[in-house]
Amino acid sequence: MTANDGVDRVSAGPGVLYFSRLIRLASGSRPTQLVSMPIYQSITVRNWNTTSKLLQAMDRSGGGMGR
Repeated sequence: MTANDGVDRVSAGPGVLYFSRLIRLASGSRPTQLVSMPIYQSITVRNWNTTSKLLQAMDRSGGGMGR
């Protein structure tokens, strides 16, 4: 799967892939194709709001990455 130029951005981190897309062009986003792939059963997908809340919870528990 590749990013759709002008719609998607994909970046890799240690053990993670980050996808972002323009909301107004979301129907042309390629990461949405993940849903139909077998690998989808083995991954988790989080939006920015959920990711931020998870980080806050980890920081409160002392297990976060801090900022």
